[in-house]
Amino acid sequence: MSTDAFWARYDAVLARLLSPLTPSDGIPDQEIAEAEGRLGFRLPLLLREFYLRAGANKVLMCPAENEFVRPVDLQVENGWLTVWSENQGVVYHGIREVHVGIEDPPVSYTWTGDYGDADELTVPLSVYLLETLMMQCAVHDMNYASVPETVQVQTLPAEEDGWERIVSVHNGGEFFVRDGQALWITGRPESDYFVHAGARTAEDAAAINTMLGTDLEFFE
Repeated sequence: MSTDAFWARYDAVLARLLSPLTPSDGIPDQEIAEAEGRLGFRLPLLLREFYLRAGANKVLMCPAENEFVRPVDLQVENGWLTVWSENQGVVYHGIREVHVGIEDPPVSYTWTGDYGDADELTVPLSVYLLETLMMQCAVHDMNYASVPETVQVQTLPAEEDGWERIVSVHNGGEFFVRDGQALWITGRPESDYFVHAGARTAEDAAAINTMLGTDLEFFE
């Protein structure tokens, strides 16, 4: 997928769930260039574009209270460029230094801090950015978020009802998006499902419960 095609899809999902990006959401090219001069290499094209488009957007830079690393704070340790950190400092996501010349490089995940376990969980940056957006909307960053719970789902989201299905690669389960509504559902048809749901309005939250046949509790 070209970066233009990726951003067209990303922007479309973003507009359905939060709000479209504006020029003020990006950071100046100079800030990125200064980071590149300090690091000694140019950032991967897709990561560079993410900062230029969304690097000043507090919601997108801090998904679900976690944090993308700002260009000024980027650094390479043990051969890895860390781009995201979990809010308790337990989980880190990064790109191998040898891959920084790739437009859409693989992103790996580590629970050890030194990426010793990183090879087991790797996805392209394009997939990673889209899934991070979906996860933050389903879990935390919309106006209404459900208390995640295991439930019996009567009806799964369907394309004919306006839902777009996005298969999750690294988080497990599936993401679904519809205007003002985000779902992250894990489980199997023969068992109960574990559901996270985000909604723009109280009416959107109620519509999710009606469609799923559930009684999820939403909070603002």
